[in-house]
This record gives sequence, structure tokens and C-alpha cells, in this order.
Amino acid sequence: MVAVIGAYSDRVVTGENAAGYTIELWQDEAQAFGFFRGAAGLAEDTPTGLLENVRYDAKDKTLSFKAKLSMGLATIDGQNWVPTRDIYQFEGTLYPDQITGHLIHLNALEPKQPARHQKVTMYRLKDEAAAMARPATYKEWLEMADRVLQARGPKW
Repeated sequence: MVAVIGAYSDRVVTGENAAGYTIELWQDEAQAFGFFRGAAGLAEDTPTGLLENVRYDAKDKTLSFKAKLSMGLATIDGQNWVPTRDIYQFEGTLYPDQITGHLIHLNALEPKQPARHQKVTMYRLKDEAAAMARPATYKEWLEMADRVLQARGPKW
């Protein structure tokens, strides 16, 4: 059976624009899974990535994952524009009311570019957690995730 762990965010909305990150987490008996969302523009157009290589230990309260997103468009040669290839890596602690940790942002289009490191604190969003999908099985969750990623997922 799939259970909602919660939704956590440091996202700030100003008018039509938003900046920040959101983590949505679910789990079944064997694993934790979810989405990582990165906002850097229009509030309604939030790029979304699937949490990969998730390690969640409820006893130790530790959480780590990797996620791929396309946050926008970029050009390497000044002429051709392509979707960005953003990789985020997170390691931190999940408390009842927040997630804190270290977020690394890598640019897969330019691997020699230095990674950006930042400490983040994302607070529990009770209203968003209450509105999260509640599929009966992991298979149903994956079907829902496919629909979300078709619209907002990475373009690579």
C-alpha cells in the first residue's frame, strides 16, 4: 500500500513568478519515491523530475536522492537552443515539519562547469500533502508519474 510521507518546500511566489524547490514523497513497504520540483520562473510552469536512487531511513531520518530536470533552454554555441540538463543531488534529514540538507546542482550540458552547492530547508506543506494523489499501488503511482512527467518532466 502506498502512503504519503509529505510535501516540503522553500518555494517563494511573487505575483506570477516563483523560485525555490519542492519535494513530494510517498512510500510503500519497500521504498520511498516521489518528485522534485524546481521553480525559477512562472509559478504555474514548474519543472518536475522523478526522484532517483532514493535512500530514506525513517529511523535515522535520513533522505538522499538524485533528480533530473529541464529548468529552461540553453545554448552552447550561441545559435542552437536546447532544453537544459539539470541534475540535482540531495542529502539531508527529514524531520516531522521540515527537510534540511545539502543540494548540489550540476549542468549535464557543460560537465566542466562547477557544481552549485547550497544548504536548503524545506517546510512541510500540510495543504499540499492533503491534496497529493493516493494511489493504491506503486504501479498506479508510476502511471500517474508518467502523466506528470510527460507535461513537466525533463526533456532529455
